[in-house]
Parts: sequence; structure tokens; C-alpha cells
Amino acid sequence: MANSYAAFSPTGDVLATLWNFTAQVWDSASGQPLIPPLQQRSNGGTAVMFRADGNELLVLCRGVQRYQLPPPAGDDPDRLKVSIAVRTGLQLDGNGALQKLSQAKWLELKNQLDGLGGPCDFGWTKAVDKQSPGVKN
Repeated sequence: MANSYAAFSPTGDVLATLWNFTAQVWDSASGQPLIPPLQQRSNGGTAVMFRADGNELLVLCRGVQRYQLPPPAGDDPDRLKVSIAVRTGLQLDGNGALQKLSQAKWLELKNQLDGLGGPCDFGWTKAVDKQSPGVKN
């Protein structure tokens, strides 16, 4: 039977869970995942926690796996929508289907994004993957 662990960020707006070899990060208000699941490479884990400043998620799993957390995207849904379109090169049409952006449309959205304050940084990156001394993969 898999153990499960959970921790709130220092501000309480983000919840991290660890269950069945997978860490997940959730928006605590909406209950929606903020990023894709973070699959752990070894058998389970023993804890999930945030650094006191809230900028990093720590997963204890045969060592410490650290994930840098992005700054919040803010309350501007237009900026977030345009950021995603510029980053992916895709946009939803009126029916909710994905469409590939033309070069001209991408450039138009890129200029619009610059006027909105630049892209939202919502790309989580794995910062460090340290193993405990003497532990082999």
C-alpha cells in the first residue's frame, strides 16, 4: 500500500501531494493541477515540502529532488492566454479546437504580449537532483 503525503505552500495557495511514486502540485483554491505530475524515479517517497520562501518544492525520495517554482502568473487572464499561445504556437479557435498559429499571427500575439508586460513564467524546472551519499540508482 502506497503512503501519501501533502504540504501547503507558505502562502497556502499551492498544495503539493506525493502518492504512488508521483508528486503533484495543485492550486488550492480551484483544486486544479498547476503542472504535469512529477514522476519519482525510485520506490515511493518519504515527504513533500516547500522551502520557507515558497520558491522551491522539495521531494524526499532516496535523496532530495528540488523543483524551482515559477512566480505566479498574476490575475491577468489575457496575459496568461497570450503567453501560452506565444510559447506553444497554438491557439484555441471559437469551437475550442487547437489551431497552429501562422507566423504573422504569432508575431502579432508576441507584440501584444510585450505590451501586456511580457510572458508569464509558468515553466517549472527541476533545479537539482541530489542523492543521499552511498545511494545508487
